[in-house]
Amino acid sequence: MSIRAEILGDWGTSNLRLWLRFGGAVAERRDGRGVGALAANAAQQLRDLTAAWREAYDISVIVLCGMAGARGGLHETGYVECPASAADWAGRAARTEIADTPVTIGSGLAFRDRDGRDDVMRGEETQVFGALRLHPELAIGRATMLLPGTHSKWVTLDGGRVTGLRTFITGELYALLSRSSLFATGGADESGHTDEEGFAQGMAEGRNAPGLTGSLFQARAGQLRQGRSAAWARSYLSGLLLASEVAQMQQLGMLPNQVTMIGAHALCERYRTVLASAGVATRLLDDEACTLAGLELILAHD
Repeated sequence: MSIRAEILGDWGTSNLRLWLRFGGAVAERRDGRGVGALAANAAQQLRDLTAAWREAYDISVIVLCGMAGARGGLHETGYVECPASAADWAGRAARTEIADTPVTIGSGLAFRDRDGRDDVMRGEETQVFGALRLHPELAIGRATMLLPGTHSKWVTLDGGRVTGLRTFITGELYALLSRSSLFATGGADESGHTDEEGFAQGMAEGRNAPGLTGSLFQARAGQLRQGRSAAWARSYLSGLLLASEVAQMQQLGMLPNQVTMIGAHALCERYRTVLASAGVATRLLDDEACTLAGLELILAHD
């Protein structure tokens, strides 16, 4: 008799993470391509990646979040309007199937502010509600979460409900500019090394300069006139963009005294440096743990 198990997954634009779970614990993890990098259709990739698990185990359900529910993903789901609680969100999951296995896909969240400005997120809400499940103290009063990434999400919570959302395309802008003519030495350094001096200079410029576009060219001019390296220019650009994001939140009156972050450790550490310079205390939560906890909320409502 096969062991009964579930598959949980976070399907983003760039990456897919799948976890096999039985007995309440994760037994194995597999990674695949994100929705934006698929050569075949999403259903075929999911069938291929889960085939061995489905053959070896009695898979009761596959629970997914993120771009699996986007247009062009596995099965389009809608958005739950904010303010939204974990129950509001988990109860609005959509259902489909692949290879006769039930699939449940979490919805995204949508927010419209008083000025009629719309914002959405798809995937990050799973981490937010997962964080609330793991750290219930975050549901007491008001709190702010920051989820850095290609599109950084600033999420406002009140009493455990998502009441506000602000997105910055900082990561995407960084990626585009890293491949631009700003890098006079032939492209951005790909070593991943941070030039601390370059980051600090970019951070200072982003915090104090009145406009972003007038500061960007310093990445190129520093290379041409001062012999700066591509690593310096990349780090300057990172500091400039992150500090500009934080400065805009401050100008909007939306920067709190404390921020809880969920995301890749290295990127969160950069944000932590910038936020500390603005007098903001930070707390970093484990990205994978929050994702799994959020997926388990969907599973509990399934």
